[in-house]
Amino acid sequence: MHIAKVTYRNRNDFHFTAYCRHCGKTSEHGDGYADAFYQQQVFPARHCEHCGKNEAGVALVKVLSDATRDALTYARSAVNKDALDWTAVGALNVACRHGFIFA
Repeated sequence: MHIAKVTYRNRNDFHFTAYCRHCGKTSEHGDGYADAFYQQQVFPARHCEHCGKNEAGVALVKVLSDATRDALTYARSAVNKDALDWTAVGALNVACRHGFIFA
């Protein structure tokens, strides 16, 4: 992503429209800061809201710990068996709230 247009500026803070080089879509952001660290470290690491890639083309992936993966596997198996297990329902609820999507 790169800054296409600065829409508001107050000292070092600014709002901007970012353009994704991978998918071509734009998005509005209100948390820019005009210093070298932000321009060289923070902004290139940002992920596009539409395609999920950052400046280097690396997609945003949520990494699960082994314990979380085991809990979600248990939750899926319990729910798929049509067994009403409140532990499984709770684990699925938390996973969905944090953006984990299963096929």
